[in-house]
Amino acid sequence: MKRQSDKVRKPFIVLLFTCIVFLAGKKIQAQDPSPPEIPAYWPPAPRQAMITSRDKLINHLATYDNRVKDFNTKCGGSITPDQTTLIAYCQKESAAIDAESIAIDKETTVFWDDFFRYELKYPPNTNPMVVVTYNTTSGLPAATENAINIVFKNALPGVIERVRKAFQSITGPRTDWPVAKAWLQEALQIDPGNQNLIKLIALCP
Repeated sequence: MKRQSDKVRKPFIVLLFTCIVFLAGKKIQAQDPSPPEIPAYWPPAPRQAMITSRDKLINHLATYDNRVKDFNTKCGGSITPDQTTLIAYCQKESAAIDAESIAIDKETTVFWDDFFRYELKYPPNTNPMVVVTYNTTSGLPAATENAINIVFKNALPGVIERVRKAFQSITGPRTDWPVAKAWLQEALQIDPGNQNLIKLIALCP
């Protein structure tokens, strides 16, 4: 009976640590370690709130990366069944890393939701006293262009171009919300179910 039990446990341990090694080597998807600068043309209160949120997110990402590196060092090599203490640590830490990754996903989503909410509410032409740095290709504020490229980098082809046109419609001297919304709706037809697009459309007045 013991031999039979050993035959069952050993493959399980091999499978377990194959999964742990895979977890340790994975990267957070759809996240950027350096969110863009917060636009200077936003009002002071939301701008400061977003700066605080951005800095907190960057620190959280750095802490997470260090935790994964430490996990790789301790659990990424060859582990034998008799190393029970290490096995228990790796099992517990792998679950904790997975939970932290989910928490960072949520924190990142909140950050970008707030970023675009303020960008739509306070476009650059609302504060003529601030000198805005524009992207030379799109004509959008550099922070907006960077944000679009980060958040929609995994969207279907054609989406980024239409999101960019939507923001161009409210960036110039004339704010044309119906045109902006139309571009976003057209992008959603290309990529139905894209939650970022759905949220942007809902924010349009």
